[in-house]
Order: sequence, then C-alpha cells, then structure tokens
Amino acid sequence: MIKSIAKKVLNSLLYLNCHKGGSIDLFFADDQVVRGFELNNLDNDMDNDVSSVENLYSQEIFPKSDILLVNLQIREGVLSKVKLGYELLLIEKLLQLYKVVIAIVPVRTVDIEYKRNISLKEMLTSFLTAIVYMPTKSVFNKNTATLVFDRSKKSPEISFYNFFALKEQDLEFDDFVLENPVCKVNSSTIFENNCSWSLEDYLNIKAREKIENSLGETVSISSFVENIIRSQSIAPKSDSCNVLEITGSDIPHYGFISKKGLFYKKADYEKASKYRVEPFRDVLLSVKGQTGLVGLVGEISKLCVASQMFVILRCRNPFDAKYLYMFLKSKIGGEYLKLLTKKVKYDVIPSKNYRNMSIPISMNNSGIEHLFDEIVGLYNKIDYLQNKMFISKIKSYNNDKE
Repeated sequence: MIKSIAKKVLNSLLYLNCHKGGSIDLFFADDQVVRGFELNNLDNDMDNDVSSVENLYSQEIFPKSDILLVNLQIREGVLSKVKLGYELLLIEKLLQLYKVVIAIVPVRTVDIEYKRNISLKEMLTSFLTAIVYMPTKSVFNKNTATLVFDRSKKSPEISFYNFFALKEQDLEFDDFVLENPVCKVNSSTIFENNCSWSLEDYLNIKAREKIENSLGETVSISSFVENIIRSQSIAPKSDSCNVLEITGSDIPHYGFISKKGLFYKKADYEKASKYRVEPFRDVLLSVKGQTGLVGLVGEISKLCVASQMFVILRCRNPFDAKYLYMFLKSKIGGEYLKLLTKKVKYDVIPSKNYRNMSIPISMNNSGIEHLFDEIVGLYNKIDYLQNKMFISKIKSYNNDKE
C-alpha cells in the first residue's frame, strides 16, 4: 500500500507545499479519497492522553478511510497543556483505526514518552516506514517532518527522504515520485538508545562512526582525562588579588599557551583557585563561538584561570595532555570536534559530548613524546624571542624620546 497510495499522497503534499502554500485539504490517490485533517481543529479540552481519539472518529471528525493524513503541528495557544510526546500517543491511537497514518510532526526528540511507554517503542520499530523532510516553505519549516506509519509493514528498515533543498521549478506533479531515499536504516538501530528521527542526527552518527573506524584501535577519552571542568566567570572584587585569565584571543595559531598573551584581571581568589589551569596537564577547548579552538597550557607561573568560553580537559599526566592535544589539533580531530556541536544550542557543548569521545591508542609513545618536547621547546623559544623583541622596541622608543 505504501508503494502506491501513500506515495501519491506524499507527492500531492509536496506539490501543494511548493505551489499552493501548504494548505491541507483533499488528496486523491487512485480511486480513493484521502482526507487531510489538522490537529488545530480539535478542542482545547482534549485529554492529555488523547484517549478521546476513538470518540472523535465515531463523531466523524476524523474521516473514515484506510489512510489518514494528519497535521500535528500546533499553533500557539492550541493544546498548550498536552504533554511532551503527544504526537506519538495520538498516532498510536490512530493506527488502531487506519491502515496507514501520514503525520506531519515537529522534528523534536520525544525521549520521555518513548522511554516510558513500551507500546510506543513497538509502534516506532514495527510500523514507521518512511521519514520525509519537506521543503522550507509556508507552514512547513526545517523543523518539520512527515512520518509514514504502515500497519502492513514487513521490512525492519526506515527510508529517509530529504526535500529541504527542493525548489518549485524542480517539482513536476505528474511524474514526481519518491523512488530514491537518502538512506535506509534499520528501525531498531535508530530507536535503540534514543527516539530522534532526525536525518541529520543519523548522518552525524554515521560520520562519527566513519571517523572512529578510521582511527584504528581506540580507547575512551577517560583513559587520558581524569576530570572535565567547565570554566565559570570570575566576578571582579576590589579587595582580591590579580589573576591571569585566558581567552580565545590568547591561543596562538600553534595552540601552545604560555605567559605570552595573558592579561591581568581582579577576581575572587578562592573561586579563581578552583578553576585555575594546571601547566602541561590541561587541554583547553572552546565551547562558545570558536568551535575547534584547542590549546595546551604551558609554563605559567602565576595563578591563571580559563575564561567561561572554555572547557578544561584535565589529563592524568603531561604526556597524556600532549597526546590528546596533538590528536584534537589534527585534521581528523578537528572534524571530530565539529560533530560534537551538531544539534547543540548556541555551539555550547555539554561535557557529556566529550565523555563519549574515542581517542586512538598511541603506537609509539616515546617517539611522540620526544617530538612534542622538541616542539614545546621551540614554542618557548618563540615566546622568549618575542618578549626580547618587544623589550628592545620599548627601549628603542624610550631612547628616541630622550
């Protein structure tokens, strides 16, 4: 059934979305009429557990047919009290009444209801046949997907279709068909750990798997890192001491942070001590605005803290810090870091994203350590020469004034 009637319904939906502003009315498929229904037509007093669906069906508010197209996008103020995951609960009820349910839903995670309700897990893994991402126009936007549930489904796979980039001139209603999905995924794989039906999430997972597979033998980041510290802002106080604070501009292109580039700021001593960085053990990663910015703390004699834009990866020993830094600064490490920011608000990466990272096992520790010691020595020499040059310029300037 999904290969004939439901496919034509989706074609009609795509056509109307591109050409007629996304209105949902009547959809014709073969000799059957498939009625479109919007949840906004329901009364605000609808039960949270959507148990009244059968009553609505008996009252002919829902059309009587084999296939139902239902818009579960909610206008502001409508059904404002329904609980998270109402879409799945409603679809579960509708699947008792219809052979195929095509539901337009917000693309959002419904973890709470999914984890609590065994029947919802069964419904998603047993009946979800296709996920279609619609063009960004009219009532549809990039946070909208169309889910196709088919009670006669036999294959464990879910097909992903992506029409975000579809333009009006690309769509010919007469011959446009859903033949080539972006990918097909086993439903149990998608819903084993979470209930996200985002195509982007899936592609990110596959990209991450590809990176991790290319790393060879790996270990958890916990093998290198003993603590992940999220820096906090230090409020200035007039009676406190001076401390150094590292910001994004203090990390040079080579990423090695020493005394050069740090600036003074008055702050609360105790709080500053709590978030102070430790030389040669701390790798700093930017979590705001400059994703992928990596720095290794070098020789810093004064009390120094990292600004709020950083997360501190405190390693077990200096060698682990060097190795972790070198990996994260590499091209493949940079791609790995980019994946961490996907689906994260404002590019603020939570600590749990880092804790799931896999790090390649070093095959030649002594060789890497020796090489890195040479690099650190060069960086220190650069800092020394830059300071010497700066002092020389100051002296020259003073002499000219005299």
